[in-house]
Amino acid sequence: MERTVEQIPARVPVRTQARRTHGMFVTTSAVLCAGFAGSDGVLRSTFLVLAVVVPGAIVLTLLVRRRVRHPLPWVVVLIGLVLLTVNSIAWLVQLDLEGRAVATGAVVTATLPLGYLCLLVAASIVVSPFARLDAGGVLDAAIIGLGGASVLWTLIVRPPPPDNVAARAAGLGDLVVVVLVTMIVGTVLRAFMTARSAALGYIGLCTGLTLVGTVARLVTRSPSGTSAWWIELVWIVAYTALGAAVLHPSRDDLPRAPRPALRGGTSLSAARLVFLGVALALNPAFTVLMALGDRVVDLALLSVTSLALVPLVLARIAVLARRQASAEASLTHLATHDELTGLLNRRAALGQVDAALARVDAGEASAALVVFLDVDGLKHVNDRHGHAAGDALLVAVAERLRSAVRAEDTVARIGGDEFVVVCVGPPEVISLVPDRIDAGLAHPVAWEHLTLAAQASGGTVIALPGEFAGADEVLALADARMYQVKQRRRHGASQATDADESAARGR
Repeated sequence: MERTVEQIPARVPVRTQARRTHGMFVTTSAVLCAGFAGSDGVLRSTFLVLAVVVPGAIVLTLLVRRRVRHPLPWVVVLIGLVLLTVNSIAWLVQLDLEGRAVATGAVVTATLPLGYLCLLVAASIVVSPFARLDAGGVLDAAIIGLGGASVLWTLIVRPPPPDNVAARAAGLGDLVVVVLVTMIVGTVLRAFMTARSAALGYIGLCTGLTLVGTVARLVTRSPSGTSAWWIELVWIVAYTALGAAVLHPSRDDLPRAPRPALRGGTSLSAARLVFLGVALALNPAFTVLMALGDRVVDLALLSVTSLALVPLVLARIAVLARRQASAEASLTHLATHDELTGLLNRRAALGQVDAALARVDAGEASAALVVFLDVDGLKHVNDRHGHAAGDALLVAVAERLRSAVRAEDTVARIGGDEFVVVCVGPPEVISLVPDRIDAGLAHPVAWEHLTLAAQASGGTVIALPGEFAGADEVLALADARMYQVKQRRRHGASQATDADESAARGR
C-alpha cells in the first residue's frame, strides 16, 4: 500500500531571510519612488496609495498566519496604515477625480494625525521594554530629542507671526507633533544603539523619516495648504521601512530588550551630562537671543517644551534616586552577609549573639542558644574534587541549617567551614535545635556525579541571665565544645579503623 508523505517546506535561514528583507526594502522603495516621481495625476496618487497598502498587506498577512511572536505593536501599526490608506484614497478622489485644489473634510482631517499617532504608539510599545531596563538612557534620549525639537522649531520651521491668531493656533498643534516625534526618534535611536536589531533600525528609519517629512511639510507649506511634492517620497520610504521591519526575522525580539545588550543604561557619563546640559539650556538660550534681537519670544515653544521637560527631568531624578537606594542597599547587604551562602557574616553574627544575650539579661527571653558548627571533611572535598564541590557543599549545609530552625532564629557563616546558629526562647524549646540540625545534616549532598557528606561537628551553649559578658565569650566556649566533639569523632573513627585492621590480621 502506497503512502503519500507530505513534504514539509524547509525553513529559510535567518541570514537569507534578512538579506531578502533588505533587498525587498531597497527594490520596493526604488520602484514606488520612481513611479511616483515619473507620473502625475491619478497614477501618481495610486503609487502613494500603494506605498501604504503594501506594508499594510504584509503586516496583515503575517498577523493572520500567526507568524509574529509579539503581535501588539504590529496590530497598532496595521491600524495606523489602514487610517493612512483611507487618507491617501480620500486625497486621490478629491484631488484627481473631483478636481479640487486641496483635500478637505472630516475624513482627511482625522485620518492623517490618527494614523501617525498609531505609528508613534507602536514605536513607543517597541521601546517600552528598553525604558524599563534602560530607563536612564531612554529618558536621556527623550530629553536630548526635546532639545532637538527646539532647534528644529526655532531655526528651521520658524513659528508663525504673533498677529496671525489662526496660524498660531494651528502652529501649536504642529509644534506638539514635532516635539513628540523628535522625542520618540531619540528613544528609538537609543534602543537601536543598545540592541542593534535590524527590525528596530527599520522602525527608527520610519520614525526619523516621519520627522523629516513633518518638518519639510511645515517648511514648504504654501498659504493654500499644499506642500512640496517630493515630501511624499519621504513618506513612501518610511512606509516601506515598516514593511521591512515586520518582515525581518529580528522582529520576534520586539518588543523585548535583551538584558545582556544593556550596557550602563542608568549611568551618567561626562559626555552624556554635556549633551543633557546643552539640551536643557537650549530653550533659555533661544529666549535670551530672541529678546536681545527684539524678536517676540515664542511662548508656545516655551510652554510645550517645559511641560514635556518637567516630567522627564523628574523621572530621570527618580531613576538616579532608585539606583542610589539600590546601591546603598546592596552595599549594606554585602557588609553584613556572606557572598556564597547569603547568610549573615561574622560581624553580623556577633551582633546577633550580643542582641540575644541582651534580651536574656533584660528578661525578655528565658535563654539563648548558640551552636558553633564546623563542617567535617570540607578540606578533603576541596582537595579531591575542587573548590566548586566544596562551595556546593557549603551552600547545601547553609540551606539545611536555615530549614532546621525557626524563621526568627539566626544562621550565619563566620568562616570558611564554620557556621553559627542563634536562638532565644525557653530552654526546653531551644534545646531541641541541635537534634534538628543533626537530622537536617544526616543525609549526604548530591552534586553533579558526586555524593558529599554534609556532617558537621557542633558545640552548644545555652546562656541564662547574667552568665556571659558578650558574644566573644559565648562563641569561644561553643568553639571549644565543638573542638571536643570533633576530637571524639576522630578518636572514635581511629579506633574503628584499628579494630578493622586487627580483625583483618586475625583472619
